[in-house]
Amino acid sequence: MSTKKKSGKMANPKLILLLSAAAALIVAFTFCSKELIPQADADPSEVFVVVEEMPRYPGGDMELMKFMAMNVNYPEAARTDSIQGTVMIKFCITNIGSVDQITVVRGVNPLLDNEATRVAALLPLWTPGRQGGKPVNVWYTLPVKFQLR
Repeated sequence: MSTKKKSGKMANPKLILLLSAAAALIVAFTFCSKELIPQADADPSEVFVVVEEMPRYPGGDMELMKFMAMNVNYPEAARTDSIQGTVMIKFCITNIGSVDQITVVRGVNPLLDNEATRVAALLPLWTPGRQGGKPVNVWYTLPVKFQLR
């Protein structure tokens, strides 16, 4: 024991500091590595713009156009005032295929905007979009054309 070198007064604080730094690094790398691992389940409230498999209207796009044409009623006041144009609406096709969160992206006139959103609310269930093989919420934009003849 007499030949053993004595530790300095700062040895214990240095050791504590070194162990604290090592523990902090381990904790930091643990949290960072979790961020790098892709999550298996998507957030159910997340709404995608583009997905691997986009939502599909039953029967396809032509059936969607037929549905819109059959259900849109040109507002009489808009007809009288010769108001026409294309209303762009956006809505979410949910992961179960229902239409939700209908909004007007580009309106023409409140009469036409309201009619476009009314008809969008009548849309039946769609085949939902898929990302990673799982159904997800997807934004869908649809032009609704109002034209007088």
